[in-house]
Amino acid sequence: MKKWSLAAGVRVEQIDVDGVSESLGKVNTQEYLELFPNLAVTNQANENNAYTLNYKRSIDRPSYVDLHPFSTFLNDFTFNTGNPNLQLAFNNKFTVRWNHKNKWFVDAYFLYTKDVLSDVPFQDNSNNTLNTQSINLNYELQYSIDASTYQYINQSWYTALTTSLFYMENETNAAPSGNIDVVTSTTGFFVNSFNRLNISNNRALSMDVDVTYISSLLLGTCEWGGSFITNVSFNKSLWKRRAQLTLALTDIFSTQNQQLTTRYLNQDNNYLALPETRTISIGFTYNFGNFRLENNEVTTPEEQERISKKEVGI
Repeated sequence: MKKWSLAAGVRVEQIDVDGVSESLGKVNTQEYLELFPNLAVTNQANENNAYTLNYKRSIDRPSYVDLHPFSTFLNDFTFNTGNPNLQLAFNNKFTVRWNHKNKWFVDAYFLYTKDVLSDVPFQDNSNNTLNTQSINLNYELQYSIDASTYQYINQSWYTALTTSLFYMENETNAAPSGNIDVVTSTTGFFVNSFNRLNISNNRALSMDVDVTYISSLLLGTCEWGGSFITNVSFNKSLWKRRAQLTLALTDIFSTQNQQLTTRYLNQDNNYLALPETRTISIGFTYNFGNFRLENNEVTTPEEQERISKKEVGI
């Protein structure tokens, strides 16, 4: 419609869940009839600028592991427990986007999730145990402004930059702490910069630099923050691009691993995993095949017409 365009759709979903635990003698039944609309309205203001308003409703389902009612022990004091009474989580997201020359993109969005699924640690201070349970939070919401660009700076430098300034908030019913509703929130900043530099004139040798920083992030009632990741790789094409040699270094400064911290009411615990994130790897790829074959051009009109018809049929 001239400068306006509309994309709209809806999915209707009937959900029937029957969970039977013979050992506990319990049956969990859930039935839903839900609509999931997706609506986008775009205004092409001019050749360089387009504006889009989007609304989308979606669903998150618990995994079978999360629904498992039994406990898995890491040691005598730390264990994980599933929850057969988990409910589905419904997301509602509103987004406003500005697209400038298909190179610059700015998004502002609001995301609200009811009954968001999460694994939440609960400590028992009397028995000195820590039980991570699969539960539904009351809600979770996010406000965010994102900006990104993808473009060549010059013939030898390609860059992709993404930034985000966001606010996250959720509410949890702390059942082991007196059934009190607890609100957890954080304001965070995210930035990712990917750069490919062609070192040689024929682009046979290139270097990739990928840097990511996250100041703070909520994972259920846990706050995770201060992560800084730097990856570098060198790529060398060999034998007219039939082979490629790669040298990759990940998490150069060993600053990727950060603690997950939970602090509210009588809950004060943290978790720190230390996987091997700083690595050096060498890779070699060789493309087999007959590179001497050539794609000969069709010269006769009859063959041209026959091939055209076949392509249309496919």
